[in-house]
Amino acid sequence: AQLLEACGLRPDYLVGHSMSEYVVATLAGILKVEDAIGLMVARGRAMANLGVDGAMLAVKCSPDDAERILEEEAWRDRAEAGEVSVGVVNSKTSVVFTGKRELIERLQQRLEKAEIPNQILNTAGVPSHSPLMKPAADLIDAHVRTLEQRIPDLAIALNSGGYLHQAKVPLPETYWSRQASGTIRFDRSLAAIVAAGATALIDLGPSCNLARFAHEAMNPEDGKTRIPAIASAARGKDDLKFTDRHVLLECLGDLWSLGVAVDWKRARDQLEPFGSHRRISLPTYSFDRYRCWPDGPAGLTALPQTEERERRRGEAFIYAQSWTEKILPRLASGDGSTKALRWLVLADRPFGETQRGGDALANRITRQLEDAGHEVVRVCRRTKPSNPSIKVKGSIIMIDPTPEGLKALFDAEIASGRPADRILCLWHLHGRADASGGPNMQQTDLLRSYEAILDVARVLSPLTFQTPVDVWIVGDRMVQVGEEPVDPEKACVFGPAIVLPQENPSVDCRVVDLNIDDPGVADRLVAEIGRDVPSPDGVVALRGNRRWVPHFPELALAARVPGDEILRPDGVYLITGALGRIGLSLTEHLVKLGATVIAITRRAVPAALSSGRVYLHEDGWIRRLAALEDAKGRVILRQADVSDFDSLSSVLDVTIRECGRINGIFHAAALGDSKFLSEMEDTTSANEFASKVIGTRNLYDALKRIHSTHTPVPEFVFLFSSLASILGGPAMAAYAAANRFMDAFARQVPGKLDIRWINSNWDDWDYSYEWQVTAAYATSHAKEVALGPDEGIDIIERILATIDNGQAIVATRPLPPRIRQWVDQVRTITPDELPDEKKTSSCEEGRKSKDNMLGERDPRSLFLDEVKSLLGAKEIGLDDNFFDVGGDSLLATALQVRLMKSDRWRSPQLNEIFKAETFGDLYDRISRRNGHQSQ
Repeated sequence: AQLLEACGLRPDYLVGHSMSEYVVATLAGILKVEDAIGLMVARGRAMANLGVDGAMLAVKCSPDDAERILEEEAWRDRAEAGEVSVGVVNSKTSVVFTGKRELIERLQQRLEKAEIPNQILNTAGVPSHSPLMKPAADLIDAHVRTLEQRIPDLAIALNSGGYLHQAKVPLPETYWSRQASGTIRFDRSLAAIVAAGATALIDLGPSCNLARFAHEAMNPEDGKTRIPAIASAARGKDDLKFTDRHVLLECLGDLWSLGVAVDWKRARDQLEPFGSHRRISLPTYSFDRYRCWPDGPAGLTALPQTEERERRRGEAFIYAQSWTEKILPRLASGDGSTKALRWLVLADRPFGETQRGGDALANRITRQLEDAGHEVVRVCRRTKPSNPSIKVKGSIIMIDPTPEGLKALFDAEIASGRPADRILCLWHLHGRADASGGPNMQQTDLLRSYEAILDVARVLSPLTFQTPVDVWIVGDRMVQVGEEPVDPEKACVFGPAIVLPQENPSVDCRVVDLNIDDPGVADRLVAEIGRDVPSPDGVVALRGNRRWVPHFPELALAARVPGDEILRPDGVYLITGALGRIGLSLTEHLVKLGATVIAITRRAVPAALSSGRVYLHEDGWIRRLAALEDAKGRVILRQADVSDFDSLSSVLDVTIRECGRINGIFHAAALGDSKFLSEMEDTTSANEFASKVIGTRNLYDALKRIHSTHTPVPEFVFLFSSLASILGGPAMAAYAAANRFMDAFARQVPGKLDIRWINSNWDDWDYSYEWQVTAAYATSHAKEVALGPDEGIDIIERILATIDNGQAIVATRPLPPRIRQWVDQVRTITPDELPDEKKTSSCEEGRKSKDNMLGERDPRSLFLDEVKSLLGAKEIGLDDNFFDVGGDSLLATALQVRLMKSDRWRSPQLNEIFKAETFGDLYDRISRRNGHQSQ
């Protein structure tokens, strides 16, 4: 605000949002900065000391709909008592409920049942803007009376009441207490300044959330309103487009084009430190502006994302992985398991045969489900393929242990007209470990169990279910909540479990980890899976009588201290995958530092590399390594395959013999070959697992052998995992599975062999991507916020300085909103959430496509109507590309759902949307799958 004022821009009106009204008070001259901060602290203490266990729930609905909900019989009395209320109205489609936690959680269940998007906000248990906060009013008022409140210099649109408070009029002393306990009407505040004549708003927040609310309060067709936004720039190392200077100049230019007077001399003085400037020729008038694309992300991307913000240069969001106890909410009266459902229970053996592992548990669960009135069909795998591949024996179905057997099963289910409502997969249960503490199954058997569940996901991925199917994968020893042992190979199942609902929105998938020997485990599992409305928790660990869910607390990394670096200039470091994107950057950094790098690669090392005549070589990595020949350190290239134990072990032995020691190991080898579930081959997982699963095991075993000979071992092993193990992603099932193994492995071996084992999960680094990456990523915002190589190296050094043993999750954007978007929100996408065309379209002018001349009954025209309604743009034609007109991965999933609910088309597979060059191409693909010619 002060920078803009220094450029000659003095606002006519000010408006804040909730707590930012304290900032507005300082800008208007009402409070000194230190007094405003003190008042905020006093407010927070007064509200927290009330001891109210509260919560706030952001909901995508209109204020009128919110009031109607509170008038329902279940809420009317509690609402009248002030125990639950509407605390914030952001816009005509965004409100926030506030009140006692138990009521808010019940309200959330009611909204999820009605498929209304919602999100619990992080408010530290304080229900702000609730009548429950009125007892704190006296304390807030008392603190205000100790302050000097001056007369405002500017008019302020106040949230409490949503009216325009004129300049030179004192603000009532009781305003701040009313604001803490009353409803925030941000929508009316905006309407008040628009009515007063404002033609432009400047969003000064750290993100564009308020600008998005403002768009809904403005008239998008008036041709005058422009909402430039100033936000911290998120950019790559060489990306000048999103520098702070660029954003500020764009804002000033927008204001100038609207007729706002900018003092360019003063602006140049302010901008001088940010770079040079020059005079350019401009027309003497504004162009008539016609928008031909959607205003921005519509529908699902408008879900509340209050914690989201873009990162600043040099900043990342670091998290640890933990577990928090969460009680399974008690269902309200009448919401219990009363609906008779059809269940498929996937076990290994029929009743009456020798039972072990999941089979005995399957017996107990089957009986309990049948006693509750459900229809249960038990599916058992044969020991070897037979003909036919599927055979029905009463309530037992025998299938071949192959993808073909599973496909025959689900094809028969769909053909029956009443497919299963729920699927319980117990193939990942194997029982207790042996007495030595190791698993009682070989690693190959554990991976075979993963492959069986992967086959289930591969078969379900292309299928369309009119009613969403709930899938539970139940296993043991997949996750470590405390100190219990795990089988890291079993954690691979999280890959297909997370990705399946992202690729097929008609399937929901949850994972439950339990101890098969716990007394009463069957009862607790049935309580978890047998509800009419399943819990939204995607991952649950049952331990005794306790229920745990993943939790990701923020982790503060230590600052780098000169002279106390972990990476030594005279050190010897071994890097697997050294010629990959991350490995090569790390190699360059260490060599420039003065260290010796043993660079392990599967690629053949050309003899020309040692001759120095490589600067024109076609392989960029060779040129980059050759450029290091004058650096302080040195690179020794070793060709080896980490999935080959003898090959890897030999490199370690030679390095210790020639260099005397290895100070640290960076395991960065990876493949990253993206394939959709329906396109995965039998070798896809094996290729991904070669470096991350087998390679990690081989590295541990090789170091174990070295340790047994009393040879000095490395100080640390630094593993490179991926955020895909947590967030998944379309076409990322095998990659996510391999990285999930590394996460589990690192938790199992901390401190073993006298080595620090550190695992790191990484977001995107700023590199060019190959053809395997889908168009969804290539056109997404992720590229713009990716880490630069220098930033990544800095974070690696800080992780080494902070963590002794453990895990660090590195994200370029806050992680919780992304989990809600990519993991949790996938389960709540329905056509009812998607915007009407008239609500979001601003394409009054633009291209007139010949496709829109098609008759009303033309199926292509009807297909385009669905697309237009989803994307909120009128002038979309069959020659347009989904991503070019504002589509993204989340909206691709939404389009799947919308078409799935239609009687005209079968839902497209997600990869069909990604691969289709145009909407016409997509229509033809769907038509071919429907079995008729496109028209």
